[in-house]
Amino acid sequence: MKRAMETIVNYRGRCVSQDDIATIKKVIDSFPGSSRRFISQELCRIWDWRQPNGFLKDMVCRSLLLLLEFCGFIELPPRKCTPNNPLTNRRKPEKIVVDETPLECKLSDISVSLVQVRKTSREKMFDSLVKQYHYLGYTQPVGEHLKYMAFHEGRPLACPAWASGPLAYKGKGPVHRMVEAGAAKEPPPDSRQHAFSNSALDSDTMPGFPSAFRQP
Repeated sequence: MKRAMETIVNYRGRCVSQDDIATIKKVIDSFPGSSRRFISQELCRIWDWRQPNGFLKDMVCRSLLLLLEFCGFIELPPRKCTPNNPLTNRRKPEKIVVDETPLECKLSDISVSLVQVRKTSREKMFDSLVKQYHYLGYTQPVGEHLKYMAFHEGRPLACPAWASGPLAYKGKGPVHRMVEAGAAKEPPPDSRQHAFSNSALDSDTMPGFPSAFRQP
């Protein structure tokens, strides 16, 4: 009896014992062909496992069941469906064509306007240009981030962007991939910027803000 009450898993404040494992197996066997969601909800009702607002903790319970299956304590029925996750299955930016003709003029003739484009109608253009011209492609930033576009008389020149620290140094964002590829041992200070670059741009560029003109 003591062995049955020993905790084998402590998950989100709930101690799971051998008796609980037996209850889970009984529910799975009693409802053949049922979904994992049904099983988790049934277990929450049996255990009276609820949120402060009274709703069942079926999502937490489902995560617990996955952990128990991974550890080999139970065997869950096959998934009936895999819901689409819009946060991970994002649509790729559509291609937007822009004028790539080199600007042949003096620097003093360039009038640059820097515009914040996040959550505006121009954000799609930003995403498209980064995807087309940045060597790492486009990756949706995680957490707080800023997106800007530089224009000259309505023509886009550059797409600088800044993302929060977790994306640049801890996540699987562009900087992480760049470091893995051996491009740099330490991310440079400007490595969190997305630069818009193309073959028509001059090679003498500043980090994150490439030149889009040639001096005559």
